[in-house]
Amino acid sequence: LSLRKEALEDVASKERELKRRLDEKRLELLRMKQQELARQHRGDLQLERQILELTAKMKSYEVSGKEDVSSVAATRDLIQLRTKATRGNRVRG
Repeated sequence: LSLRKEALEDVASKERELKRRLDEKRLELLRMKQQELARQHRGDLQLERQILELTAKMKSYEVSGKEDVSSVAATRDLIQLRTKATRGNRVRG
């Protein structure tokens, strides 16, 4: 059961990372489009709004990413105990 839970957590983590990367690339492309419009001395208010929304979303990823790192650090500090079996093979305890 715990293996299944870990697998689901891994999938969820990978999905969050994929979404973050997609938003990062989308923001990069919107900024490139904004620069192109600026060279043509044109503006697009909807483009500006999309950039602001994605920038805010990227900041929220940074905040949640820091929380994920702190939980990983807490897990890393835990000690895993094992017991030694009669034949010298290690068994999880």
